[in-house]
Amino acid sequence: MADQKETKELETVIAAFEKHFKPKKNIVYERLTFHKLSLGNETLSEFLIIIKNAANSCEFKEKEEMIRDKFILELKDDSLKNRLLEEGSNLTLTKTEELTKIYEKRIQDRDIDIVYGGEKNSNKTKFM
Repeated sequence: MADQKETKELETVIAAFEKHFKPKKNIVYERLTFHKLSLGNETLSEFLIIIKNAANSCEFKEKEEMIRDKFILELKDDSLKNRLLEEGSNLTLTKTEELTKIYEKRIQDRDIDIVYGGEKNSNKTKFM
């Protein structure tokens, strides 16, 4: 019985130490970091992963919407941006990811055609 009591007391002390020494998350800083992210040399799919990971520590109430909106805000290509905006309020993060993958595939296919001397088809460079 004494061993159980000592074990319980030890667990209480350990929990108190862990709580005291565990770094506290600064949500304002985490959100600032999220909002400062910008699209660099990574692919669009890689950038989506980066902002999804950053959003995990921000405790957004509408996390998927924040990720989706941040992604669209950072897009430099009007073709994809306009295609995503056409979806309106039906645009989910999942749909954003799907359309982005399709867009990247089309860009990759177009670039391969150019490298191998294929003719550049104006319909092929437009997105959906």
